[in-house]
Amino acid sequence: GVLVARKVQIKPDTSLRLLGTIDSLDAATSTLRVFGLAITSTVGTAYEDKSSADIRQFKFSDLRTGDYVEVRGYAGTAANSLVAARIERDDLDPRRELQGVAASPATAPNLTILGITVTTTGAVYRDTDGSTMTQSAFFAAAGNRLVKVRGSWNGSSFSATEAELENF
Repeated sequence: GVLVARKVQIKPDTSLRLLGTIDSLDAATSTLRVFGLAITSTVGTAYEDKSSADIRQFKFSDLRTGDYVEVRGYAGTAANSLVAARIERDDLDPRRELQGVAASPATAPNLTILGITVTTTGAVYRDTDGSTMTQSAFFAAAGNRLVKVRGSWNGSSFSATEAELENF
C-alpha cells in the first residue's frame, strides 16, 4: 500500500496555448512572436515537426517567420510574455486560437488575454461543457478565468468567432 517514487518532477501549468503563424523570430534570444506576443524558448522546450517537412531533430533554428505553430506554455516573468514548454510546427492552417486567463474585469464585447485584445462581437459563447450561453453570462464569468477563443488575427487584434470558458 505504499508508493515509492523513483523520480518526482514539478512541471509548470501549460494551459496557455496559441495556434497561429510566427510573426517574427529572434535567434539570439530564442524568442518568437505569435499574435505579437513574445514567446521564449528555453532548454526544456520540446519541439515537434508535424508538417510535411517532417524534420526528425526539429529545433528552434528550424523555425521560420510564417510557419504555422501550436505553442503551449506558461506565463513568463515579463508582462504579456509566454515561456514555451512545447512548440509544434504543422502545415499552414486557417485556424487561429488563443487560450489564456482573461483579464478582469471582462467587459463585453472585448476581453484581454495575455495582453492581446480580443473582440467578440458576433461570437458564439460556450460554457465549460460546450453548451451555448449568452454574451452577458459569458462576460460575467470570464474575468480571471481560463478562456479559449477561435477566430482571426489582423496584425493588432484578435477577432473571435467563438469564445469558450475552460477548466484549468
